[in-house]
Amino acid sequence: MQEHIFRTYDIRGIVGSEFILKDSYLLGRAIASCFIRKHVGIKAIALAMDNRIHSQEIKNALEQAFLDTGIDVVFIGLCPTPLMYFAQYHLDVQAGIMITASHNPAEYNGIKMVLNKQPFFGKDIIHVHETFLNNDFVHVVDKGIATSYNLLKDYKDFLVKEFSHLKGVTRSLIFDCGNGTASTIIPDLIAALEFYDATVLCADVTQNKATHDADPSVEHNVQDVRKALEKKYEAIGLAFDGDADRMGALAEDGRLVSGDKLLALYAKQILKNNPGAVIVYDGKCSSGLVHMIQKAGGIGHVTKTGHAFIKEAIQQYGALLGGELSCHFAFNDRYFGYDDGIYAALRLIEILELTQKRLVDLVADFPYRVASPELRIECPDGKGLEIVEVAKNYFSLQKDIHISTLDGIRIEKNDGWGLLRSSNTQSVICLRLEAETDTGLADLKRDFMNALSLSYPQEYLERTITW
Repeated sequence: MQEHIFRTYDIRGIVGSEFILKDSYLLGRAIASCFIRKHVGIKAIALAMDNRIHSQEIKNALEQAFLDTGIDVVFIGLCPTPLMYFAQYHLDVQAGIMITASHNPAEYNGIKMVLNKQPFFGKDIIHVHETFLNNDFVHVVDKGIATSYNLLKDYKDFLVKEFSHLKGVTRSLIFDCGNGTASTIIPDLIAALEFYDATVLCADVTQNKATHDADPSVEHNVQDVRKALEKKYEAIGLAFDGDADRMGALAEDGRLVSGDKLLALYAKQILKNNPGAVIVYDGKCSSGLVHMIQKAGGIGHVTKTGHAFIKEAIQQYGALLGGELSCHFAFNDRYFGYDDGIYAALRLIEILELTQKRLVDLVADFPYRVASPELRIECPDGKGLEIVEVAKNYFSLQKDIHISTLDGIRIEKNDGWGLLRSSNTQSVICLRLEAETDTGLADLKRDFMNALSLSYPQEYLERTITW
C-alpha cells in the first residue's frame, strides 16, 4: 500500500499501483487491531461495499482479517455508505467499514471507517498505517463469526415511516443514481413512497462504466439530469455521488444549486422549530450562508472541509445541522448526525411540499455574491501543503488583509475572500473565491494567480484555471 493513500478521513487510491489488493488482508488486520486498542469493548462490525469491480475481493480479505482478530462481522451487502452509518444505530455493532472510493473514477477504491458511532480519521488513520507497516497486530485465540443481514429493507422502511407525509407526492422528480450505490435503494424507495411522477436515471448497479462520474457538485456530471429536466415541466433534479452520502440538486430552470444554498434552505427549516440552534459549515461556503443563518435566528460555526470534520463539529457544538459546499449534509434533528444524500433528498422534497414553492424561487432569497467555482488544480502527491504555505507567505507581506489558517489559508479582504487548501482525497489544491462586486472578485483572482505563480509556471495556470 502506498503511503499517500492513508488520507485524512479515509484510505483511498488507484487499485494496482497505489491500493495493493494482495495487501488488503494485512490492512484489515491493522484496522481491526487499531479498533480493539481504541475501543476495548468492540465485539462486532458492520461491513459494506460499493459496486466497483474490486470491492468484492477487498471485502473478502477484510472480513477474514476481522474474523482472525476475534471480531464478528455482519455483512450488510452492496449498499450506500449511509447504510453503514445507519447500521451503527440499528444493529448490535460497535464499528463499521465501507469499501468505496466515493466519487473517484472506477480505477480507485478505498475504505471509510467509523468506531463507536464516531468518524475514524486523522490520527487514527496514521495509527492504522503504522500498525500495517510494523505488522503490529492483535492476536487472539477465539475467531469471530461471520453473518449477513439485509439492512436495505430496514433502511427503506425507516425512511418511508419518517417521510410518510410525502406519500403520493405529484411533483415531478428526476433522480440520477450515477450507476452508483444509490441504485440499490432509490427505485424501491420511490415505489414505497408512491411518488407519482418520478424518473430514475443511471440506476444500473452492475454497470462498470458509468455515463458520467458520480460527483453531483460538478456541472459536467449533471448533464443527463439537465436534459431530462428539459422534457419535464417544473421538475427538479436530485443526483447522488458514487456512495450516496452526497446529494446535488438542480432547480426547475436546470441550474445546479450549490451546497451552501441548499444548506441555507435546510437551516431555515430547522431554525423555525429550533430558534437559536447551531449550524456548522465548511470554510468554502458563501458568506451569504452566514447571513441566512443569522437572519433565521441561528448560530453558525465554520469548520474544516471534510465530512469527518463536519460530524465532529456537530458533536462539539451540539449542532442540529452540518454541511459543505460539496453537498455533504448531516442532519442531527430527526436523524443521527451523519451525511446521507438520500435522506437529504427527502428533506429537500419535504421543504418544497411544505412551502409549495419552486426550488428556483426558494434559492432566490440567498444574498447576491459573485464567486468562482471551486477550482481543483493538480499537484504532485505530498506537495499540496507546501504550495499553500508558499501562498500564505506571499499574502503575509500584504496589508489590509486577514489570514485564517483553520483549513489551508483563507484570505479575507474588505470586498471578499479566497480559500486555498490541499485536498484530503485527491492530489489537488482547491481554490474558491467570493466577493460582493465584480471588481472585488477580479482583485482576488489577480492576487491568487500571483501567489500560485510562485509554485506553478504562469502558462500552466493560465491554461488550467478557468474562472
